[in-house]
Amino acid sequence: MKYASKKMGEKFEKQYKAQQQYKRNAPQYKEGETVIDKKPHSSNSNSSNKVGEYIEFEEIE
Repeated sequence: MKYASKKMGEKFEKQYKAQQQYKRNAPQYKEGETVIDKKPHSSNSNSSNKVGEYIEFEEIE
């Protein structure tokens, strides 16, 4: 029982240290600040990346 509690304590300590390290390395933002992590599309493509295709159809009655 003593061994299991020691191993669990080591596991929790390792997780805590990893979380603290992440918080130190994470970028700091002010409260209420909006951050968008997305690159804008390049304007050089000029609709060369069309999605799907246009299909003409007629309704038959």
